[in-house]
Formats: sequence, C-alpha cells, structure tokens
Amino acid sequence: AITNMNRAIEKNPNAPGLHWLLGGYYNNISNDDVNYLKHSKIAFELDSTDKRHIRQYYQSLLENKKLSEAKDLLSNDPINPFVLSRYYFAADSLEKALAYVNKSNNWFSTEIKLSILAKMGERDSINVVFRNQQIYNSDKAIVYAILKERDSMYHYLNAINSKTRIQFLNGNNSFNPYRNESKFKAILRRNYLPIEN
Repeated sequence: AITNMNRAIEKNPNAPGLHWLLGGYYNNISNDDVNYLKHSKIAFELDSTDKRHIRQYYQSLLENKKLSEAKDLLSNDPINPFVLSRYYFAADSLEKALAYVNKSNNWFSTEIKLSILAKMGERDSINVVFRNQQIYNSDKAIVYAILKERDSMYHYLNAINSKTRIQFLNGNNSFNPYRNESKFKAILRRNYLPIEN
C-alpha cells in the first residue's frame, strides 16, 4: 500500500488526499511517525479546509511531540474539549486532559479518557468504566499497554479479529515498549504488518 501510494504521489504530487492517505499508512502500517507527520503536513498545506487533514496533521504533531506547533493549530479550534484533551494528554498534563475529556461528547472520548486514567495509574476508575460501558478489546489493549500489564495486553490484542483495527493500534505509540517482543511481532506478522528490526 505504501509503495503504491508513493507511486501515485509521484504522478500527482499536489493531491492532498493522497498525502493524507499515505500519512495514515505510514502511521498505521509502518508506525513511522516521521513520515506520518511529513505527509500529513503536506496534505494540510495543500488543503487546510478539509477537517480530515486538520485532524490528522494535529495528531501527527502530537505523536511527534511537536507541542508548540500543535498548540498553534489549536487556535482554529480553541474550545473543543476533545481536541484539548488530546493536546494535554500528549503534554503529560493529565489532570487538564481529564478535565477536558470529561466535558467532551466526542465518540472517541472514552478511548482517550481510558488512556489518561491508565497514564495516571487510576485502576479503580478504569474498572468503573469497564463495568459501566462496552469497551472494545483494542481500547483495553491500549490501557494495559500503558499500565505495563503484558498478559492482559496480549490477551486483548489476540482477541481482536479485525486487521484494520490492528493496523490502527500499530500506529499507537503506547505499544512502542513491546515492539521487539516475540509475542508482539507474532501479532504483526499474523496481520501482515511489517516488523521492526
């Protein structure tokens, strides 16, 4: 997919949608944050009116810890609590991140809230969310990756039946400490994802 998309961009370098897709592929298939940011930025610069380009560029800045640039981009959307929660999560301002995510009604609010709580080590609060809401196995895997609970993390990773969902997880930096483990490599291999050397 990445090779084909690069060929398509060679033929049409000013197509923002192609750069947007390629940035996503670099993140989710290769876990390549540098090229994720590069192509997300190009897509944004080519068409800064497309909300998909804005969101992906913003997220790629956060994943690359380019917080001041992400904050500048926030000036376009200063009161969106979900967007602010992601910023403060990346900045490790977890209390602020939690306060903003609690104000959000975004579909993905529970996912980021669980990640914030995991980073804070709030196991009791996490268990309350698990009991009161239906949580995807992928979100549980992220929580246990952050908590450094390998057995639970691998249990939920192995319970995921969607290659697409595994691809999205592959782009999540919470799994970086586990990428050299044989169990993690086996999951990538089973889902036809490249394995880092």
